Amino acid sequence: MCCVAGTLTAISDLTGFDEAEYFGDPGQVRAYFTVAVMERLSPGWSDQTGLTQADLDEMAGAVLHHKWHCLF
Repeated sequence: MCCVAGTLTAISDLTGFDEAEYFGDPGQVRAYFTVAVMERLSPGWSDQTGLTQADLDEMAGAVLHHKWHCLF
């Protein structure tokens, strides 16, 4: 359980995904977890975190798997 909670916290800290409205479908999750969105929300995000689109895809997968902050 600690690892799942730690993963949720880490993803939240890196992306702020749970600070906005709930996701209504899987497409909204995937659309949010993009480098373009992260950069728009926090300019310089990529340089600060060193994360790539592949990393964000994994995060989106975890959010979808656990249905964190989702209404579906």
